Amino acid sequence: MAFLTAAFKARLTYRSSAIFAAAGSIIDICIRLALWVYLYRNSRQMTEYMILYTILSSVISLFYINRIAQLIGDKITDGSITIDLMRPYPFIRAGYMQCLGELTADFLLKGLPVILIFSAALFRHADRIVARQLPAALLAVVMGHFLYMLIFTVIGMSAMVFLEIWAIQRIIRDIIKFLSGSFIPLSLFPDALFRVNQLLPFRFLFSFPLELMLNEWEASAMLENFGILAVWLLFFTGLAGALERRLIRKLVIQGG
Repeated sequence: MAFLTAAFKARLTYRSSAIFAAAGSIIDICIRLALWVYLYRNSRQMTEYMILYTILSSVISLFYINRIAQLIGDKITDGSITIDLMRPYPFIRAGYMQCLGELTADFLLKGLPVILIFSAALFRHADRIVARQLPAALLAVVMGHFLYMLIFTVIGMSAMVFLEIWAIQRIIRDIIKFLSGSFIPLSLFPDALFRVNQLLPFRFLFSFPLELMLNEWEASAMLENFGILAVWLLFFTGLAGALERRLIRKLVIQGG
């Protein structure tokens, strides 16, 4: 909790940066809305759908932060990871709490202005949201948050091999942006790409919770997708744990 509080206070110190970030997010949303409104100008139903999709996607993105990869990667490359491993708490958990503090501050400084500015559009089209599936959608966002953090934890651990992980982070971040449905609904993908994407975990970050909010789902299909998401969470948890054990073993062999 101390790491969370410290990171939260540090983030609040640089309020001007958060203000510019909030302005950038608002401009980005406006550009995307203008694009979809123009493309579906002849279909009121699709226009309303894409307005909600774009705004809700931006809100969901507030729950994802990839800084943990850089935190872990920097500690591995500069050797300070040895000090962290001697402390009486797991260094991955400490990094996560630090990121959670930054995420909370970003939500207050950047997220709330975005939500307030676009709240009118949300309320105007709120009848399109499937209210009974909202709890499931919120659960999907929470599970997606942990999946996102685990993916970038694994990337941070890869610094053991690659040392510099900036390029890997950028590639994975761009892949997620494209294949998760954060910008383009997966239903608009070509059939072959859609089928391939069904085998990957990225769709659970944005597409799955957004579809739960905006489309009717059968209970069996919903449970099946939650089951697959749970399997991906277990897979990346196991992978992160295995990499942590390898890191500790490598440090011990090399004498710390």
